[in-house]
Amino acid sequence: MRHGFTEQEWNSFVEALAEPALRGRIETHITGCGECAAAAETDRAWTEAIQREGQQLKQAMAISPDRLEAMLADSLARIAAQTPAAAGVGERLRALRALLSPLIGAGTARVVMEESGAALSGGISAANWSQFALRLGDSVREICGITPAMLATRAATALGIAESGGFA
Repeated sequence: MRHGFTEQEWNSFVEALAEPALRGRIETHITGCGECAAAAETDRAWTEAIQREGQQLKQAMAISPDRLEAMLADSLARIAAQTPAAAGVGERLRALRALLSPLIGAGTARVVMEESGAALSGGISAANWSQFALRLGDSVREICGITPAMLATRAATALGIAESGGFA
C-alpha cells in the first residue's frame, strides 16, 4: 500500500487506466506528496520503456504473410492428424483452447469460446460445430483483430466434427 492507495489502484493510475475518481484522488495526493510524485514519474517512465521494448520484440518477430500461412497450414494439419477421430466435443474444445491461449491469452480464449457456444441453441455439438467456428472467429475479430480471427476460425475448422462423430 502506498499512502492509502493499493498496488492495483497505483498501477492503474500509472498505466493511465484508472477511473476518473481514482485518478483525481491520486493526482490530488501527488501534488502535495513529493515522494509519490517522484514514484509516479519513475513508474510511468519504466512502464513506457517496457512497452517500447514489447513493441520492438513484436516487430522483430513479424513474418511474411506467405510464411505465416504456410506455418499455419502445417500446424493445423499436424493438430488434425494428432486428434483422435473419436475425440468428442469436450476434447476438441480443450485442444482448441490450448492452441488459442498462447496466441490470444487464456482468458480471452475462454471468454470467446464460451460466448460463441452460448450463442448456439443447445450448446456446441457435432451438428453445429461449423456455426461455432464462424462465431468464434467473429468474437476473436472483435477483440483481437482479423489475423487472430482467421487463425481461430481455421483452427476450429481443422478440429471440426462431422455429424458422424469424425472429422468434418
